[in-house]
Amino acid sequence: MTPTERLTSGPPPAQLAAQSPGAAAVSPALSNPRGAWLDWAMIPVAIEIAALGALAAYGAWHVFGRRPVDTTARLPFGLFFAPAIWLSWLLGAAIFTF
Repeated sequence: MTPTERLTSGPPPAQLAAQSPGAAAVSPALSNPRGAWLDWAMIPVAIEIAALGALAAYGAWHVFGRRPVDTTARLPFGLFFAPAIWLSWLLGAAIFTF
């Protein structure tokens, strides 16, 4: 059997994952990390904070670095999204705590 045949033989990966012993015990909240930390009303706030932070950092990088702006450049959104989730969590705790 060739290496290619070994890789392509057998059930598809999704079927293997569904047959694994721990697949039924996975919580939907754990598969969506935003939902585990934030209330549903704070998720758009976190996305907005992350997007504005990414645009501000990109703009400052170009202004202070005297680089030309590239409109097709990619930004690492996760780098800004993780702190935004934390800030939204703190903001939500401050606002919704009675």
